[in-house]
Amino acid sequence: MNTETGKLKKIIGSWENDIKYRGSEMTPETAIKFEAEFNDIISQIDHLKDSEKAFGYLIAVVYIMNEAIKKNPALLDKLLEWIKKLKEKLEAIADNLKANNYSISVGYPLGISVGISFSPK
Repeated sequence: MNTETGKLKKIIGSWENDIKYRGSEMTPETAIKFEAEFNDIISQIDHLKDSEKAFGYLIAVVYIMNEAIKKNPALLDKLLEWIKKLKEKLEAIADNLKANNYSISVGYPLGISVGISFSPK
């Protein structure tokens, strides 16, 4: 496992296991930690050579974003900024995988989803 993949797995594992994210409320300190780690993981995705793996990590980030926003709706203020970063990464991944298109959806009740699609040859 390369160091970038190891670092991403550590960050994602930390988020998934952090009791503060699973609790009824996210503290301001945890929200700051979330945003810093979100920015870190988004920048680390660029270093992955495997676009399929990068897409998997992007899906994990979206899952954690959804959980974080549920716990702290004040994070919605950052949503547009985060979506722009997701779009940039998703566009590059879709291009590398030779996908026909990609999508980012935000719906209510609040949920962010991303996807890429392919057509049969």
